Amino acid sequence: SAPVFSLEQALYAALAMVLMGYVVDIVVDGGNRQRAAFIVSDAWEDIKQGIFDELDRGCTELMARGGYTGKDRPVILLITSRSEVTLVKTIVYEYDPNAIIMFTDVSEAIGYGFKEFTV
Repeated sequence: SAPVFSLEQALYAALAMVLMGYVVDIVVDGGNRQRAAFIVSDAWEDIKQGIFDELDRGCTELMARGGYTGKDRPVILLITSRSEVTLVKTIVYEYDPNAIIMFTDVSEAIGYGFKEFTV
């Protein structure tokens, strides 16, 4: 829109689009968006302790078997806020730079430490 109108109006339009996207996310998702992290690492015990110490948050160990190695080991499942994703990456990298982290969106987390159950 800058060539047709002005640069100022183009910037206002871009800002309005970003804000509308944010508002639509809040309305559709209820403002309770979380992130789930699945962490695969040989240093899972150290990473788990780092999560406890630095995030003051619990996590869950899921037992998994490596498809290539056939080795059994836990995968850490962690539900966290979007703002804590960078800290999770930092903790994992500190203990194991070769770890695998998968992040996914969680539309709602219910239970202790999250949203309360409502019927």
